[in-house]
Amino acid sequence: MRRSWIFRAFVLATLSALVWFQASALAHAAEHGFDDHEHHGIPCQLDALAHEDHLILPDPPVFDLPVAIRIEQATPVAMTSDCVPPPGRAPPARAPPLD
Repeated sequence: MRRSWIFRAFVLATLSALVWFQASALAHAAEHGFDDHEHHGIPCQLDALAHEDHLILPDPPVFDLPVAIRIEQATPVAMTSDCVPPPGRAPPARAPPLD
């Protein structure tokens, strides 16, 4: 099944837009650095999003390490007698008939 040219153009435009936005954000960060700055009297939104004091972050979770617990299991008496091998020898081994 062939994809239409409209679908391929849409995918190409979407991927190109993602690359363009990332490249422009990196160029903006390289130009202005982490200093506070304004564009036409308005504080830069990219700069405001980069500061950690503008964000409310939760405390990282603290996990207790699991403690190895050994659980002793009692073996019922009825099961121990089931595992005893039968008395005596096993029957002789069988071989294929000789012709």
